[in-house]
Amino acid sequence: MGQLGVRDAVARRGRRRSMWAMSLAAVLAACGGGGSEGDGDAAADAPPAGALYVGYYVEDAANNPEDPTIGAVMMRLPSSDGAFAGQMPFSYAGCAAGSDVGALRGTRSGSQFSGSWSGTMDGAAVGGGFALAPDAAADGSDRGSYSGQWRNAAGKQRIAVGACSYHVASSGAVTLYPAGSASVPAGVALTVPGSTTPTIGWSGLPSGARATLRLFDQACLAADASNAACFLGEASTTTTSLAYPAGFGSATALTAGRSYLWVLTAQAASGAFAGFATQTVQAVAADQAPAPGPGDGSDGAVRGRLTISGSGAAVLGGAFSAGADVRGVSVTVVSSEPTCSGSGALRSCASYLDISWGEYEGVLPREFVGVQFTSSTQTEPGNPPGVGITSGIAVAGRVDNGNARYGQGCGPLNGTCTTLADLGITLDTVARTVTFTNVTLPSQGSDGASIVLNGTLSY
Repeated sequence: MGQLGVRDAVARRGRRRSMWAMSLAAVLAACGGGGSEGDGDAAADAPPAGALYVGYYVEDAANNPEDPTIGAVMMRLPSSDGAFAGQMPFSYAGCAAGSDVGALRGTRSGSQFSGSWSGTMDGAAVGGGFALAPDAAADGSDRGSYSGQWRNAAGKQRIAVGACSYHVASSGAVTLYPAGSASVPAGVALTVPGSTTPTIGWSGLPSGARATLRLFDQACLAADASNAACFLGEASTTTTSLAYPAGFGSATALTAGRSYLWVLTAQAASGAFAGFATQTVQAVAADQAPAPGPGDGSDGAVRGRLTISGSGAAVLGGAFSAGADVRGVSVTVVSSEPTCSGSGALRSCASYLDISWGEYEGVLPREFVGVQFTSSTQTEPGNPPGVGITSGIAVAGRVDNGNARYGQGCGPLNGTCTTLADLGITLDTVARTVTFTNVTLPSQGSDGASIVLNGTLSY
């Protein structure tokens, strides 16, 4: 659909500020975890009632080789037959200032979803139909995602304002995932600090890819996913990070205490799809960070001390080396409120709490340590993040070395490590600390190495 967008707010110059981009998603996948995938306690043959799904659409490049576009799309899909709605910001390099957001309306019938999309691009009406169906895994089970096709009723459409023009393709593909921390392919990692003025970073995209970052108000989406006012802006760059609000035109700082959905889509230099990722993060005011104390990091952002031993310890070094105070370390906290899926005896409600610590070497990302806690029940509405934890995963490694990845998970499906106590991790949500006691993490590579974590870090 052209090159989508908030036209004047699109940052073409993208600042070269490298963030540590923790490859938590990749390691969680290797350990069998991941917030957007569920914990395997229940099958999900249909989306939860009114659950928000976020994804991307791709224009047919063969039909529109001039300016094929990849953009974001979201819908709140029902768990049974009925109507649904959503939106798709038209992320094209338009001819006039402002943002255009398309509206989505549809109906579920059985496992099939069909409907229409409509809107205007620079004053020209666009729209057509779309259809979605569940994606199946190789074993025939439901993967929890949906995909399908969309069409533009006008066919391939040229939109022009004076000497400015672009095209909307006649058709394309669309894919949706449960809102949370999705990443496609699995190696794409999006890192969003919990700040009112965050610098967002990402990794795992091919060289030269153009990344577009979109921002949505989570509470607004919860009330009405089709409300165009939920879309707060977007920016684009070929670098690996964007500063908010500096890189978003006339945007203002986020509101402390509010949660925001960040959506990343990426397009290769050839125009092909290159990657997709999402994160939901609550903005926190700078003065809410833990105050410095004995042994605290020099920036006051993280308290505690962590030592690493074992055959793989030498690979990490730096901030997390044995006996060193934690200095220059940032912390990111991402929580997901409980969502329910499945039916009958397979009904399950799960929430997630992800905490990750990362260190820079100057402006370059280096070591990371991360934990994910899952709270799963078979009764609604489910437990809030960090309460009634049923499984957990710990990871560590270097972001600049694909072989330096260590991870271990514990839960009901792991016969040798079924509880957090087995893993050696204690979460204190009141003191906001995570304590590691002889936490042994095997390498996710082929080197057979392992590391052991001991100490306490705050968040």
